[in-house]
Parts: sequence; structure tokens; C-alpha cells
Amino acid sequence: MDLETPHPADGHPLFSVAQVGLATFLGTPIAGAWLMRKNFLVLGQASAATRTLLIGFFATGLLFFVAFWLPESFPSQVLPLVSILSMNVWYNLSQGEAFKTHAEAHGATASWGIAAGIGFLCLVAICSLLFGAAMMVPVHWFE
Repeated sequence: MDLETPHPADGHPLFSVAQVGLATFLGTPIAGAWLMRKNFLVLGQASAATRTLLIGFFATGLLFFVAFWLPESFPSQVLPLVSILSMNVWYNLSQGEAFKTHAEAHGATASWGIAAGIGFLCLVAICSLLFGAAMMVPVHWFE
């Protein structure tokens, strides 16, 4: 449990659970964690923000590890669905009340364009890393 006391967003917008879900859909859990990190920073919870980003990196790595070892017959929709639902549960447990209070005080919701943009940028970064890693693999591994 974080010992830092959350404070109101002081006029700064917060990302909603739906925006975190969209970013996660587009750019894996790291994108959703990035938005949650931004919320924690606005709420004055720096240690929670750092922890969230680290968990996002770990969750993304775990997602790729699991995807690599699953059989080809495994339904491809399951992993994205599980990652989005997991991020939504995590958001509701860690930031749901803060966002609800923020919304009840007529606080602004962050831009959907920014949420989608961060998701897309994470997607591009991950694809670039995977492409770079694939280029370093010796050709004889695929024979």
C-alpha cells in the first residue's frame, strides 16, 4: 500500500479506465501502464507511478513470453482480452476511486487522442524492437 497521500488533480486531466484499455489494446500493457503512471504523477504519488511503469514493462515481457510458448492452435484473441481486462481491474483497484472523485468534481478527462497516440507509439516501439531482434537471429535457426 502506498503511504503517500493522494491529492486532487488540481485541474489537471486524468485518464479514464476506457482510455487505459484503448492504450493497452493498441500498445500492450506498457502503454496502459504509461497512462496510469501519468495519473499517479498528477495525483502526487511518484512512487506508485514508478512502480506502475515497472509492472507494465514486466507484464509486457510476460505477455510476449507466454505468446511465444503457446501452441499455434491457441485462440489469438485470448491474450489481448486478458491483458485489457487485467489492466482494467488494476486501474479500478488502484485509481478507480481517485478518478470517480475527480469526475464528480467535474475534473477534466485527458485526451483520447493522447491515449491512442501513446498506445500507437508503444506499438511502433515494440515492433521495432522485435524487428531488430529478428534481424540478429541467425538464418540457420529458421531452417
